[in-house]
Amino acid sequence: MTRFPATGWTVAALATAVAGVGAGVGVVAQRRYEATARRRHPAPGRIVEADGVALHTLTEGRGPAIVIECGLGGSQLEWEEVADGLRGRATVVRYDRPGFGWSPGARCDRRSTATAARLRALLHALDVPPPYVLVGHSFGGLHVRAFAAADPSAVAGMVLVDPAHERMREALTPATKVAERVVRHGAAVAAALAPLGLGVPLGRLRATLTRAELAGPLTPAALRAVELSAAGYGRVASVRAFADEVAALPRSCEQLAVLAGTGEPPPGPLVVLTAGTAPPVMRELHAELASAAPRGRLVVADGASHMVHLDAPGAIVEAAVDILEEIT
Repeated sequence: MTRFPATGWTVAALATAVAGVGAGVGVVAQRRYEATARRRHPAPGRIVEADGVALHTLTEGRGPAIVIECGLGGSQLEWEEVADGLRGRATVVRYDRPGFGWSPGARCDRRSTATAARLRALLHALDVPPPYVLVGHSFGGLHVRAFAAADPSAVAGMVLVDPAHERMREALTPATKVAERVVRHGAAVAAALAPLGLGVPLGRLRATLTRAELAGPLTPAALRAVELSAAGYGRVASVRAFADEVAALPRSCEQLAVLAGTGEPPPGPLVVLTAGTAPPVMRELHAELASAAPRGRLVVADGASHMVHLDAPGAIVEAAVDILEEIT
């Protein structure tokens, strides 16, 4: 997730988690929580080293490569329904950024250009040849755009799913700016306290608040994805990774502002899929992204929340398939 108004759960999580620590959750409970999660939920993919960082990745299907980049704090687990709709006609590559899902934690550069470089290294290590159709959600939208700017010939097309935008922070109201600072500092405090048992209540709260954010009822597959993702989010490594990504978001916006001002729009087909509940300012920015690309178009996922991949996975599948048909 990237929209700060939509991540109020972080602030609530911090308050709840601190209360949990005060109640004596403790280091032992945190370790037990993580050990239980590993035992109950073994990794579905494999760990691959890319650019010096270990990443959990899952590659399925055959054909042209579709690569999924999650939003801030997200896991590839949440994309099961999208992958299910695509793996019959393409090679679908999903992965967890460091600290999320089943990827081990790592102290690394979380800005978009560095994340894009790691993704390129991962695809090379997996021996998945270009060109790629890149699918980026929220913060992941900045990452895939940075990827395309660095290596445009490797990108056949892109689907930006309710993406973050480099100018979105300029539109923040005074109240939202305060909320942004609270989220950033709260995430840093949570990361510092995580080994004391903070991950336990955070993991439990994540599932509850993700469900509350969604526009409609969850399918059984989406419910399982949310629950599994929440279990992973309770890890100390995930709490720290979330704080690192929150801190990297403003700098990533600065990077994309430079890239957008100096580079050419992506030449391949581009679908900007905006959530039906997106605020007007984000709809305007999404429309600008689509209109700036020679083969870009804006699609509204009616009724979907920011978590389009859970509310309306079929809209993402349709957009990706449209691009596949256009390029093959």
